[in-house]
Amino acid sequence: GKLEICTKKITGSSQPLTVIKMLNTDMPFLVDSFTEAIKNSGHVIQCRINTVFAVKRDHQGDLVDICDACSDVVDI
Repeated sequence: GKLEICTKKITGSSQPLTVIKMLNTDMPFLVDSFTEAIKNSGHVIQCRINTVFAVKRDHQGDLVDICDACSDVVDI
């Protein structure tokens, strides 16, 4: 997985915005657990986007394609 945290200045606001980007394999409830940990530490989440991409990989696990629709994905 990969985690990236950055702070951005918002025009017209005295408070900066912290952006957290998380890239991980499909792990049920990981995003929900991460969200709850942030909230439990006293921080406010203004927007949460949880995007899931269906992908195709070759036999070695390398990315071959990002699928347009879930119907393109075949479980092996």
